[in-house]
Amino acid sequence: MVRARPNQQRVDFDADVRRLHDAAWMLYAGCSGVLDAHAENQAEYYAEYDAECEAEMRSAMDY
Repeated sequence: MVRARPNQQRVDFDADVRRLHDAAWMLYAGCSGVLDAHAENQAEYYAEYDAECEAEMRSAMDY
């Protein structure tokens, strides 16, 4: 019988799971940070857009 991985001696499953958990948490934190920044940018954009539209409507009403 031949081993599939003859050089592998021991698998530390707990350490591998901890590393995977840390990597997933890092990805989650990075993605949520990017999404928060995007939401802030959208809020600023729409606030400026609403102010411009309101100014245009007021100027159109001044006849």
